[in-house]
Parts: sequence; structure tokens; C-alpha cells
Amino acid sequence: MSEDTDKEKHEQDYLLLDRFTNAASLILLNEKTSFKSFERMKGNFLEQIIEGKHPKSEIVSLKLLSDNTCKVISY
Repeated sequence: MSEDTDKEKHEQDYLLLDRFTNAASLILLNEKTSFKSFERMKGNFLEQIIEGKHPKSEIVSLKLLSDNTCKVISY
């Protein structure tokens, strides 16, 4: 009977670890996707600046905030 209990406990541990790894994988995938999207957005914005799609008066100051958001300040 002790062997059955040990086997059941190992199965529960395995299921818990499996759920944990799935959750961790989803979090990492979300972070990777967020990072790639932000980098693509910065690239697109830079291209627009280079191509002159934004007037100089609009682009006075660009500040990269610590939370990875861009802020355009117009005067």
C-alpha cells in the first residue's frame, strides 16, 4: 500500500511540475512577443522619422521610459 501512495505522490508531483513549466513557458513567450513588438514599433517609428512623415515640430523630444514605452513631447 505504501508503494501505491508513493507512486500517486510522484504522479501528482509530475503533474504539478508540468503545469508549472507550461505556465513559465507561456510567460516567457509573452515577454518575447512583447519585446519583439516593441522593437518593431521602434523601427517603424524611426523609419517614419527618416522618411519625413513626422513634422519636426511634432518630434521635439523622445523619451524612452523605464517601462519600455515611448513618449513624444510636442511644444
